[in-house]
Amino acid sequence: EDGLSFDYGSHFLRDTGVDALDQLLYGDFSPKEWQTIGNLKGGGYYGFQYNGNSAFLDTRVLPKKLYHQGIIQLLNACENPSTTYSNLEDQLRGTFGDTLTDHVFQPILKNKYFGCDLHELVEGSHNFFQLGRIIGLTPQASREIKKSGIYNRKLAFHSSSEGNSDLNNYYPVSGGIGQWIEGLTQKLLNMGVHILTENSVDKIHHENNQVNSVMLTNGVQLDCNHLIWTIPIFPCLLACDLKSPIQNNPPVRLNTSLYHFVLDRPFLTDVYYIQCHEPTFSTFRITLYPNMQLASTA
Repeated sequence: EDGLSFDYGSHFLRDTGVDALDQLLYGDFSPKEWQTIGNLKGGGYYGFQYNGNSAFLDTRVLPKKLYHQGIIQLLNACENPSTTYSNLEDQLRGTFGDTLTDHVFQPILKNKYFGCDLHELVEGSHNFFQLGRIIGLTPQASREIKKSGIYNRKLAFHSSSEGNSDLNNYYPVSGGIGQWIEGLTQKLLNMGVHILTENSVDKIHHENNQVNSVMLTNGVQLDCNHLIWTIPIFPCLLACDLKSPIQNNPPVRLNTSLYHFVLDRPFLTDVYYIQCHEPTFSTFRITLYPNMQLASTA
């Protein structure tokens, strides 16, 4: 009733780089309703210090001896870009060296996020938390060394204003991101797609490895010759009355909480989000949506 909107799920929308898909997802956006943004202004928090220029982890706040040792190992780790690793620990050690793996990545990824050792995680898991690159050296040295593909993959620019991407980001001029879902829903309806809500799949009937119908919890049976399942596979196996081909212990679940705060004064920073890398803090990301919409009216 106060005209406030709160986002959950999707945050900023971003081009995929596939023209046909981007046209389908964002082709109807009006400049009056949607702002198009280049690089997102991000901030970072690590070592109990706030960096308002970049959301990437800044290794320069480490103790000097640890920092110098870590940077030397990073520079000497010239892995082949086509190298495949058996787990995340091997990848981080091969990319960043032992010092940064043990003193930076391990405390964050094990203690803060996943709750398990790095060797238990798949290659690339760190990318979910903006840890694919780190900040080190000086801004000028980083610009120069990033001309090498090997170092560009692991060192970030010192400012989010550098390294402009060809992919746009989008956010509403007013209101929340839910407008996108409403627009996509209407587009599907206009195309003749029938959407069922407030239902779930109870049974999937199949014969000779072919799905022939789906029974919903409301008792409706939908005959079909093709089924696309887009959520985790285990509910599908249960509905099919099939056993999992992989017999493992039940997954360990971690809780994630989402909080919305309404403040009575402007933020002290103009960034759109802050990535919190500090391992002793539970916070993952703070998104400052009002800053996004202030940008569209500035």
